[in-house]
Amino acid sequence: MKRRSYVYPLFRRILCAGIDWYIISLLQAAAVIAVYYWQSGSVNMSNHLFDLSFSNAVIACILTVFLYFFYFVFLPARSGGQTPGKRLLHCRLLSEDGTPFSISALCTRAALLLLLEQPLTNTSMYLKELISFSVPSSSIAVVTYISAGITLVSIAIGIKSNRHLFLHDHIVHSMVISDEDAIAKTTAVIK
Repeated sequence: MKRRSYVYPLFRRILCAGIDWYIISLLQAAAVIAVYYWQSGSVNMSNHLFDLSFSNAVIACILTVFLYFFYFVFLPARSGGQTPGKRLLHCRLLSEDGTPFSISALCTRAALLLLLEQPLTNTSMYLKELISFSVPSSSIAVVTYISAGITLVSIAIGIKSNRHLFLHDHIVHSMVISDEDAIAKTTAVIK
């Protein structure tokens, strides 16, 4: 029996990430703006935590982290490994053995993406803004440069590898494949 080869769509994966980044950024900005409006009653809106009191900045940051994990954990868990961006472009997230990801594995993957590849998420920007209330900005800058370096290494790994696995994929053993291939692969695992 001939082994089926799967399509690991780098360009579609990058587009999926862009669509997902845009959607989650809008949701998070709306949450921060709502907290800003709640605090000030002003229609002059800001989506930065610096413009909020510390307690409201904490509330806004918690909302953005909640939205991040809802988007990248709950939605894929409920839709067979698809975020809205992946669904739109017919891609799916699976474990390397072809099975759907558990919620704990999705949480780990989302946390790794947030911690290791910070420039790819707005959530990390909000976390850094919250931390900067009590930590010197030079410390935040060091973390930003390190995470930018890790992100560039991850992108290079993803482009170079045959299956286009990025750093977080290697750590949690995930892969993004075309939706048609995901259906065939999960069917093979079930049989």
